[in-house]
Amino acid sequence: MRMTGMTGLAAVLAGSLWAGVAAAEGPKDFKEAMQTLDQDFRALTSAVMREEWDAMVQAAGDIAHHPRPPLAFRKRVMGILGPEAAGFKMVDEDVHKGSARLLQAAKRKDLEGVMRQYHRVSQGCVDCHTSYRQTIRDGLAEQ
Repeated sequence: MRMTGMTGLAAVLAGSLWAGVAAAEGPKDFKEAMQTLDQDFRALTSAVMREEWDAMVQAAGDIAHHPRPPLAFRKRVMGILGPEAAGFKMVDEDVHKGSARLLQAAKRKDLEGVMRQYHRVSQGCVDCHTSYRQTIRDGLAEQ
């Protein structure tokens, strides 16, 4: 498994593509999911910088409870990752748990806790992208 600098909490943003909440109208693929998570993370960053708690809770909730791509697409990705799929799922679950802790810290108006989880979630996203993004892109391009 290729992982660089895993800190234990690893994708929201992408993070949490497997653990995300199922939705009737979810993203069609990872790219769409990642674009939405990017917007949510930017909103969170803005809210943190302004210490706007309602906006922080909203953005953290959007990240923690984002919809997942369709099951068929997720299965395709697991096939592409092959033996690395288990590591990908582990990283994804860690990011999802971190984003849930981020939401709870925002609800408590605990800026130190928000910043701790913000760092862990963003580091997890970068670690996941570094470890898996190119493999997934290449595999999808071949299919």
